[in-house]
Amino acid sequence: SKQHGILVHDAGLGKFEENEIFGSVLHGVQVQKAGNPTFTKNRIYEGSRCGVYVFDNGQGTFEENDIFGNLLSGIEITLGGNPNFVKNRIVHDATQAGVYVHDFGQGHLERNEILVNASAAIEIKSSANPIFLQNRIHNGKACSVFVHEGGEGILEENEIFGSQTSGVDIKTSGNPTLRHNRIYDG
Repeated sequence: SKQHGILVHDAGLGKFEENEIFGSVLHGVQVQKAGNPTFTKNRIYEGSRCGVYVFDNGQGTFEENDIFGNLLSGIEITLGGNPNFVKNRIVHDATQAGVYVHDFGQGHLERNEILVNASAAIEIKSSANPIFLQNRIHNGKACSVFVHEGGEGILEENEIFGSQTSGVDIKTSGNPTLRHNRIYDG
């Protein structure tokens, strides 16, 4: 699609290393329908929607990418999307959460740095159930982690600090599991 930077679908694969993916009309990277690419050390930025959008059972491994300045979310995972994000830097200052997981989205996010978000750094809702392990989540302009509307998830050994409101906000049937996190300077 000319509107996405990169579209991986229908069990497509591919390795993407050290690319500049920017200025997309829609998402910088979209993964769907069992697509399972590997993205390493790319810069994904200034898209008109999300930096990385994974849905409809899309997968993928994203390591050491710099994801910033996208208009909606840095990362959005929904509808059975289940990617792995390891050691990425997600800087976001726009309308949705830095990492937005909803409507049965999953995912494993480990050792990422998620910072400078205009809304929540992480938002989990609508039966989403991701795993966040050993991430640094900081300097947001709202709460760092927002779990609501039946969102679940496991947050373990994360460092959550420097938010302008609460470190973790749980409401309207949100039901996450938090273990061994450091939550401070809210």
